[in-house]
Amino acid sequence: TEFYRKGNDKTGFIAATTIGGPIHSKVHNAPIGCVMLDFRAYEVELWFKTVKVGKSGRAILFEPATRQLLGSNYGEQTIYKTSNPDKPRLALLNDTQDSVVAGVIAALGGQHAFAALSSPHQATLSVDGEKFFLDMVAMTDDFNLNINLVIIIPEKDFMEEIDRKRI
Repeated sequence: TEFYRKGNDKTGFIAATTIGGPIHSKVHNAPIGCVMLDFRAYEVELWFKTVKVGKSGRAILFEPATRQLLGSNYGEQTIYKTSNPDKPRLALLNDTQDSVVAGVIAALGGQHAFAALSSPHQATLSVDGEKFFLDMVAMTDDFNLNINLVIIIPEKDFMEEIDRKRI
């Protein structure tokens, strides 16, 4: 399923998805049931915050079908309160508070165009006069999990080292 809000007594609302599939009998090679698993993005989000990409690179996870932001390495908020405290909403790509990520999304045509990019996708972009390299890859499985991993690295992160060695 697509990611959705799931209540949790310990952490409040979190992003989750349900994955599942049939179970087959090895003896009769026939379906005997199914298994369903709720996958909470919370643990992935906590780990993802520890990921370092170069000196100041960004990494984000998002679901292309809904444009929902599931995690980042720079602490982006993934659940937003609404006027109804029982109905928070999941963050969208356009909700980003990070100027680099927002600039890259805008440079690629906005959140709808960004989410529709075919994967894998690589690009060199200019945002506010600064060059960035983008690498996006889809993470999918047989249970319809579909998440994109995006890495955004400023050119200056590695050019400073190269330029220093030239001198």
